[in-house]
Amino acid sequence: MDRLSTAGGAVTGVNEEEVSLSLRGARVNIRFTEQARYGTALLCATGSREFLARLAGVAQELGYRLEPGGLVDSASGRLQTFGSEEEVFRFLGMATIPPELRENRGEVELALSHALPDLVELSDLRGDLHVHTTWSDGRQSLEDVAAAGDARGYEYIAITDHSSRVNLDALARQQAGIERVNRRHTCQLLAGIEVDIRSDGSLGYPNRVLADLDLVIASVHSGLGQDPDLLTRRVLTAMENEHVDIIGHPTGRLLGRRPPYAIDLARVIDYAAVTGTALEINASPRRLDLEGIYILQAKNKGVKLAAGTDAHQVGEFSNICHGITLARRGWCATADLVNTLSLPELLEWRS
Repeated sequence: MDRLSTAGGAVTGVNEEEVSLSLRGARVNIRFTEQARYGTALLCATGSREFLARLAGVAQELGYRLEPGGLVDSASGRLQTFGSEEEVFRFLGMATIPPELRENRGEVELALSHALPDLVELSDLRGDLHVHTTWSDGRQSLEDVAAAGDARGYEYIAITDHSSRVNLDALARQQAGIERVNRRHTCQLLAGIEVDIRSDGSLGYPNRVLADLDLVIASVHSGLGQDPDLLTRRVLTAMENEHVDIIGHPTGRLLGRRPPYAIDLARVIDYAAVTGTALEINASPRRLDLEGIYILQAKNKGVKLAAGTDAHQVGEFSNICHGITLARRGWCATADLVNTLSLPELLEWRS
């Protein structure tokens, strides 16, 4: 079969091992393999080029050549096949390296000594720390959010509507509404805000208001084209405020629509370590902000991370899985994320 037309694309170059699929301008290679060879086929399709080169080096030291079909004995040419990745790693004398870590950043050496970290799991989360409602630009009520939290088994969800859209009178009414909703649900809503970091580094609410909230996210939403040093100093100034708990979507990017703004993340991470401010891992598919490499840098500096969906409607709560994937790519353990804390622990951390 040389060509197969499909809805929205075409399959070309078909042979018994691989299919190349063109779909809406994107190229996808689909590899077929026997079940007995699945382990190395999957392994060779996962991870960076540097990781695979390092893993091939481990195999070579043991007298084997790593190929998608299996491990080839360099002396005899005999092929050793594996039905799972775990079998390959075990054969090489290694712990199984999670896919998120396969970047050749020291994970191979740790796997050889069976000292890989225990990465955070989705089940470790106690709640979501970034949610919008109809009080600002969301499409879900407080009741909707609490019910969604109950369904997911959460202890808490932080209501963090935009300060630019919620005046102080409305904020007071929202807090009263949160108290009423909490009486009816196991998942407790936290009275929070996503407060704007203005162009001069000041915040969209006065300190007396921020002090009365359960959680404060500070985010840049305007002046995105400022000089990099000025933009960075805005965020550093916000972190100096004792009431700011988290810096939201730290690079401000919108995938496919807007690149990251010119912020010096190294300075932000260093200062977050000084002030004790957490950095958000924004799990929205439109943002996925921060990237794994910056999460790892933050973790190594002792900076806490906070996963949040930035959900504007109930169906978006499941996006938290993307945040956990990013956290795992940044080598995060349970203790590195503040929303793995229980509600009393979270409120104590916030204070």
